[in-house]
Amino acid sequence: MQFVKNDLIDTTTIVRSKSLKKLLSVIYDVRGSEETVQIADKIKDLGFRFASQSAISNNIFDMIIPVSKKDIIKLGEDKVGKIQKNRYKGFLSDDEKYRLIITNRKRIYDDVQSSIQQEYTE
Repeated sequence: MQFVKNDLIDTTTIVRSKSLKKLLSVIYDVRGSEETVQIADKIKDLGFRFASQSAISNNIFDMIIPVSKKDIIKLGEDKVGKIQKNRYKGFLSDDEKYRLIITNRKRIYDDVQSSIQQEYTE
């Protein structure tokens, strides 16, 4: 599919985001805004077409759930319980409790993600 005459671009190179901006700028300078918009729409449509044809997808049933996931979540929930008890006893402010719980939840997420990645690399 040819959108632009060969006198404007080298049609043998791969166009990435940065070079696409430069290309559209050259087209705008040479051909004007109307043709630039039409070409940009055609490029977008072409990208969607090839992305759809590749049919890259993940099915949740194809995922390997690591055995350690339950343990990681349980440890994280226990930690949140201790944080909440410390807040109730007055050892922590609301801000400290919030910050510690968010940090803990992020750690849980990161640990589960790491264990999933390890399952796929083994």
